[in-house]
Amino acid sequence: MAHVIFGGALLLMFYWSRRLPGKEARPWFYLRLTFFFFFLWNIDALAVHLLELYLSTNTYYSASFQSTISGPLNWKYLLYYFLRFDHLFCVPAMYFLWKSLQSFVQEEYAEF
Repeated sequence: MAHVIFGGALLLMFYWSRRLPGKEARPWFYLRLTFFFFFLWNIDALAVHLLELYLSTNTYYSASFQSTISGPLNWKYLLYYFLRFDHLFCVPAMYFLWKSLQSFVQEEYAEF
Protein backbone atom coordinates (compact mmCIF):
# COMPACT_ATOMS: atom_id res chain seq x y z
CA MET A 1 0.00 0.00 0.00
CA ALA A 2 2.90 2.36 0.74
CA HIS A 3 4.23 1.96 -2.79
CA VAL A 4 0.87 2.93 -4.25
CA ILE A 5 0.60 6.04 -2.04
CA PHE A 6 4.23 7.03 -2.69
CA GLY A 7 3.78 6.57 -6.45
CA GLY A 8 0.61 8.63 -6.42
CA ALA A 9 2.32 11.39 -4.45
CA LEU A 10 5.21 11.46 -6.94
CA LEU A 11 2.82 11.74 -9.88
CA LEU A 12 0.90 14.52 -8.15
CA MET A 13 4.09 16.46 -7.33
CA PHE A 14 5.29 16.02 -10.92
CA TYR A 15 1.97 17.39 -12.18
CA TRP A 16 2.06 20.36 -9.79
CA SER A 17 5.67 21.17 -10.66
CA ARG A 18 4.66 21.52 -14.30
CA ARG A 19 2.01 24.13 -13.43
CA LEU A 20 4.21 26.44 -11.31
CA PRO A 21 5.47 29.77 -12.61
CA GLY A 22 9.13 29.55 -13.55
CA LYS A 23 8.81 25.86 -14.28
CA GLU A 24 11.36 26.09 -17.08
CA ALA A 25 14.19 26.89 -14.65
CA ARG A 26 17.01 24.39 -14.19
CA PRO A 27 16.17 23.51 -10.52
CA TRP A 28 12.62 22.53 -11.47
CA PHE A 29 13.93 20.38 -14.32
CA TYR A 30 16.18 18.51 -11.89
CA LEU A 31 13.30 18.14 -9.43
CA ARG A 32 11.06 16.63 -12.12
CA LEU A 33 13.86 14.19 -12.99
CA THR A 34 13.99 13.31 -9.29
CA PHE A 35 10.27 12.55 -9.29
CA PHE A 36 10.61 10.48 -12.47
CA PHE A 37 13.48 8.31 -11.20
CA PHE A 38 11.89 7.83 -7.77
CA PHE A 39 8.70 6.75 -9.53
CA LEU A 40 10.65 4.19 -11.59
CA TRP A 41 12.37 2.98 -8.42
CA ASN A 42 9.00 2.67 -6.71
CA ILE A 43 7.55 0.58 -9.55
CA ASP A 44 10.68 -1.58 -9.55
CA ALA A 45 10.51 -2.17 -5.78
CA LEU A 46 6.81 -3.03 -5.96
CA ALA A 47 7.46 -5.54 -8.74
CA VAL A 48 10.23 -7.18 -6.69
CA HIS A 49 7.93 -7.46 -3.67
CA LEU A 50 5.23 -9.08 -5.79
CA LEU A 51 7.70 -11.49 -7.37
CA GLU A 52 9.01 -12.48 -3.93
CA LEU A 53 5.50 -13.67 -3.09
CA TYR A 54 5.57 -16.14 -5.98
CA LEU A 55 9.16 -17.39 -5.68
CA SER A 56 10.22 -19.82 -2.99
CA THR A 57 12.93 -18.40 -0.72
CA ASN A 58 15.09 -21.52 -0.77
CA THR A 59 15.54 -21.10 -4.52
CA TYR A 60 17.26 -17.74 -4.49
CA TYR A 61 19.03 -17.56 -1.10
CA SER A 62 22.00 -19.63 -0.07
CA ALA A 63 23.30 -20.38 3.42
CA SER A 64 25.98 -17.68 3.16
CA PHE A 65 23.35 -14.91 2.78
CA GLN A 66 24.29 -14.32 -0.85
CA SER A 67 21.68 -14.44 -3.55
CA THR A 68 22.28 -17.30 -5.91
CA ILE A 69 20.24 -18.95 -8.60
CA SER A 70 19.90 -22.61 -7.79
CA GLY A 71 17.55 -23.40 -10.66
CA PRO A 72 15.45 -24.23 -12.48
CA LEU A 73 15.71 -20.97 -14.37
CA ASN A 74 12.62 -19.41 -15.82
CA TRP A 75 11.51 -15.90 -16.69
CA LYS A 76 10.29 -15.12 -13.16
CA TYR A 77 13.69 -15.76 -11.58
CA LEU A 78 15.55 -13.85 -14.28
CA LEU A 79 13.14 -10.92 -13.97
CA TYR A 80 13.55 -11.01 -10.19
CA TYR A 81 17.34 -10.74 -10.42
CA PHE A 82 17.15 -7.99 -13.04
CA LEU A 83 14.71 -5.96 -10.92
CA ARG A 84 16.87 -6.35 -7.81
CA PHE A 85 19.18 -3.73 -9.36
CA ASP A 86 16.89 -1.01 -8.01
CA HIS A 87 19.85 1.23 -7.23
CA LEU A 88 20.01 1.95 -10.98
CA PHE A 89 16.92 4.12 -10.42
CA CYS A 90 17.42 5.22 -6.82
CA VAL A 91 20.95 6.63 -7.17
CA PRO A 92 20.10 8.91 -10.13
CA ALA A 93 17.01 10.08 -8.24
CA MET A 94 19.12 11.08 -5.23
CA TYR A 95 21.70 12.73 -7.51
CA PHE A 96 19.06 14.85 -9.25
CA LEU A 97 17.53 15.75 -5.88
CA TRP A 98 20.95 16.99 -4.76
CA LYS A 99 21.43 18.92 -8.03
CA SER A 100 17.98 20.45 -7.67
CA LEU A 101 18.59 21.63 -4.12
CA GLN A 102 22.02 22.94 -5.10
CA SER A 103 20.51 24.86 -8.03
CA PHE A 104 17.77 26.33 -5.85
CA VAL A 105 20.38 27.61 -3.38
CA GLN A 106 22.58 29.05 -6.15
CA GLU A 107 19.56 30.74 -7.69
CA GLU A 108 18.64 32.25 -4.32
CA TYR A 109 22.16 33.57 -3.69
CA ALA A 110 22.32 35.02 -7.21
CA GLU A 111 19.47 37.38 -6.29
CA PHE A 112 21.50 39.07 -3.51
